[in-house]
Amino acid sequence: MYTPDNTSFPERQPQPFIHFVRTLRRILAIAVAPLALLAQATPTVPVQHPVYRDLDRVIGAGLVDVSLAGQRPFTRREIVRLIQEASQSPPRRPMSDAIRRVLDRLRVEFAQDLGSAQPEPAAPKRTHIYSRGLEFLTLESPARPIPTDATGSIDAEINPILNGRGGMRYQRSTNVAIEAQVGLRLGGNFLVYAMPRVSAGPGSIDSIGAYADAKASVLTGITTWRNVRLEIGRQHVVWGQGFDGGLMLSASGPPLDMVRVSSEAPFHAPWVFRRFGPLRASAFIADLGSRQDIPHAKLFAYKLSAQILPWFELSPFVMGEQGGRGAPVAPFIDYVVDLIPPLKYSLRHKNRSQFSNKMAGGEGRIRVPSLHGLQIYGDVTLDDADPRRWRSTFVEDGGQSFGISIQDLGPQGALSAATEYHHTGIRYFKHTVFSSGFAFNQTVLGDQLGNQGDGGYLRLRWDGGGRRALTLDLASERRRGDQWGTTSTPPDEDDFRFVLQQSFPAEWRRRASLEWLTWGSGRRLALTVAFERVTNFEFVRDQTLNNLLIGASFHADR
Repeated sequence: MYTPDNTSFPERQPQPFIHFVRTLRRILAIAVAPLALLAQATPTVPVQHPVYRDLDRVIGAGLVDVSLAGQRPFTRREIVRLIQEASQSPPRRPMSDAIRRVLDRLRVEFAQDLGSAQPEPAAPKRTHIYSRGLEFLTLESPARPIPTDATGSIDAEINPILNGRGGMRYQRSTNVAIEAQVGLRLGGNFLVYAMPRVSAGPGSIDSIGAYADAKASVLTGITTWRNVRLEIGRQHVVWGQGFDGGLMLSASGPPLDMVRVSSEAPFHAPWVFRRFGPLRASAFIADLGSRQDIPHAKLFAYKLSAQILPWFELSPFVMGEQGGRGAPVAPFIDYVVDLIPPLKYSLRHKNRSQFSNKMAGGEGRIRVPSLHGLQIYGDVTLDDADPRRWRSTFVEDGGQSFGISIQDLGPQGALSAATEYHHTGIRYFKHTVFSSGFAFNQTVLGDQLGNQGDGGYLRLRWDGGGRRALTLDLASERRRGDQWGTTSTPPDEDDFRFVLQQSFPAEWRRRASLEWLTWGSGRRLALTVAFERVTNFEFVRDQTLNNLLIGASFHADR
């Protein structure tokens, strides 16, 4: 359960410099002080795991006091903290029968982790298999590249029927895969965590021959010190409030090769910063590999989430692409300033060179548990923001997503519903200098809507907290393939504006997906059927496709 920090401060003020040093030291000390039991390093739980949908319902019902949902995947320890807080007796709020059974199910699923959080847990195993899985998937849906124009390019393909699958690559045919989640504990507080995956099939529908692939989709070393978590290796990162995360880093994006530092649990900052409420912080540096147009370009990103009020979460974030072999060179201070938007745009006349690609924005979530677990959330992410043209920045350069969810409807509260709207601008994710854009291994890091897109989404889920759940996802998306250019007045790009060079028919995708999930005794079986109708495919008028996905997966936890 969340416990506030009780650190006191001296009343008498010392000399300014000494006071600054002491304050900074206290900030660092408290920032690494957890608001939950922290012990040995634990792995993250993949964002595709159904535990996140259960947690959304429990949090929406108001059973958790401190919840910062915008930085995922959660560690197993963070999930334990949320379950423990929701399970306090007497309960914080009245709950429906379905929510009560969902909470009971969470306690059963994470019983071993809950046991390890006790004062005298059993000694952890040196090697631990957290999950084993088998997947079968038949896909008839071609991927297509994102078009290039004078505003920039991105080396990525989209295939939206595969949304939310962590950037996994599937052949346009039958795919069979086995995978596992394995932890190897080295020493007192160092864990090597891996998700090896072996996939095979008869090959693409458009080619002859079989294929086989073996790789570790996640391979990372993890250590913790008090409330600081350090990860080095390949890992997923999802920032955002929506179904599949946010516009910038989504659950459809691939894992990144990175060094990440984050807070393991929410914490309180001291002094005046305490007014911001519980905080979570995360920052990483990723290498985008040799396949980029600028090989080994580096991705820098950081995010701070704050629960400013018990019902309101707010998070600013920044992501920038810099450096790499053959990249434009700038003074070191310019690289630093570029990652701090207020400085960047107040000093824009100081640096006119194009040595980076950057996105920045913020997101928020409002919770009203008394209205059937109502939650209202949104994400505004700007690409190439310019204070001189705010309307163009938000509409033509920016991206927005807004959503509403209700977690406790129908008989016994078994029905939950959510709807979202997404918009992305003309050159979203793209760049002229870093022409591979915000992508890794030909997969967009963020929303698979790509650029010049608008999408509406509806999710209905029937789950009474028993052994079965049914989820229906509906989507309607419009993507434009128009060719654009830009014009401005040098040297400071005054009067910047977009110029339409060529227009094409918009590509429409209307999609329905149905998932049936059953689980019990540490085993999960999911059956999925998805159908997508595409008109004006690749922006060619009257070119129509009917795409189909049929999948089955089985996982045995522990």
